[in-house]
Amino acid sequence: MDKLTNVIGKAFYVFFILGLIFIITSRFIGSELPITLGYVYSESMEPTIMTNDGYILISTREYRVNDIITFKPKFLKQPYVTHRIVEVKENHTFITQGDNNPATDQKVGEPFVEQSQIIGKVFTINGSPIIIPRLGTISEKFNIFIFIFISMVVVLFLIGYLFKGFSKKTKHYKGKKGKRIRIIHISTFFDPVFIACCAILLLNAVFVGVTVKSSNSDHISFIVVSTKGLSSPTLGEEFTKEISLENKTWMPFLVFLEPENKGIVTNPPILNFMSNQHYDYNTTIIAPQKVGAYTETIHKVAYPDVLPDKWIVTMYSKHKLLPLFVIFLPGLVLNIGLYLWWIKRTRLGRRKVYKWLIPFRKYLRA
Repeated sequence: MDKLTNVIGKAFYVFFILGLIFIITSRFIGSELPITLGYVYSESMEPTIMTNDGYILISTREYRVNDIITFKPKFLKQPYVTHRIVEVKENHTFITQGDNNPATDQKVGEPFVEQSQIIGKVFTINGSPIIIPRLGTISEKFNIFIFIFISMVVVLFLIGYLFKGFSKKTKHYKGKKGKRIRIIHISTFFDPVFIACCAILLLNAVFVGVTVKSSNSDHISFIVVSTKGLSSPTLGEEFTKEISLENKTWMPFLVFLEPENKGIVTNPPILNFMSNQHYDYNTTIIAPQKVGAYTETIHKVAYPDVLPDKWIVTMYSKHKLLPLFVIFLPGLVLNIGLYLWWIKRTRLGRRKVYKWLIPFRKYLRA
């Protein structure tokens, strides 16, 4: 049993290290690591790389035509751009273009890409990139759900501790025999109040997790051109984009649509999103007065639809966090009350409070 515990512990540490590597590489794409991860957050490389799909990025000194590279643009309105090299100039600069874009980046204002701007090229096999599905979505939510990761750590260590305590073999440390754990030592964790506290805590975590997952952003990418007749908008032209949403959770939400920049209008601005419902909303944008590639962001702020809509709208107008505070406050208060009750019960004495566990000792020892 001790060997099994050691194996579980080592496996956990490997998982932990891999998780740290994932966080570093997926969140900080501009690091100097020879191999890192990245993801596409627009439609410019479809169908080669779909929106939010990830890829492996490798650093190299040579770049050729048809290489898909990630670089830091000087003109385009994104922190990083992942496009294909379509031409190499004599001065070792590059012309780039998204597979789904009608024009090269240089035709819409981006200067020739210099090698110093390039982070790396996408790793491919026989010309096809190795895709990591939905890496962008996972990366955006990873920091938000870090508390779930910490909870998994605690649970794994607790399992290892119980395995070690109930094992028939004991270890020797410096010639002294280790003390075997007894049921009385862990009886406090079998108390019904403690179990109820953990159940409510888990339920609250699930509600918070689903709510946070539903509060994300939609990215609208477009290219402004100077010539009419193309599918892209011209300077100052007003155009509309339709965006599809789907509530794949079991909870109904009231969703507020918040454009990041002024001059963008969403219709409707607030959605009643029932469970497993599909919905389309329109976004009206006025193209900038300068040729180039742009990305507009629509933030979706979701609240569980458990209160009257008027209440949530009023609280939202005061502060965005106020509806969440009011909705989740009862669960938090209940958790604190159960925890204080459990602490009080443990002070009364284990044997007196947990006598009901004694008949089960023989089964736990088996």
